[in-house]
Amino acid sequence: MASDPDISVLLDIYGDVLTNKQKECLDLYYNKDFSLTEIAEYYNITRQGARDFIKKGASCLLDLENKIKVLEKQKNRQKDLSKIINISRLLKKNNNSKRVLDYVDLICEIITKIYDD
Repeated sequence: MASDPDISVLLDIYGDVLTNKQKECLDLYYNKDFSLTEIAEYYNITRQGARDFIKKGASCLLDLENKIKVLEKQKNRQKDLSKIINISRLLKKNNNSKRVLDYVDLICEIITKIYDD
């Protein structure tokens, strides 16, 4: 089964809609690097059963993301904030006005606060 790094993040965002076993299996597989065999042994199920829990859970998470797009919006927001940071750095580098530099510092403080939240 191909590893999708976004599944781990989607599990944090939408995980509460899954069954407990789907959520736990996905966590073991994507976050704790358990193999299908290890998950099967842990839950006393077949390897195919473990695979089914993971596949159905991941499919549910991806379907939700396709509809709601929380992760996509987060990624776009991060890209936009990075652009603002880069523009602010250029302004700071190429401007001698104290007032502009103060505004650039303020913008950077706000962006840092957004990232930390």
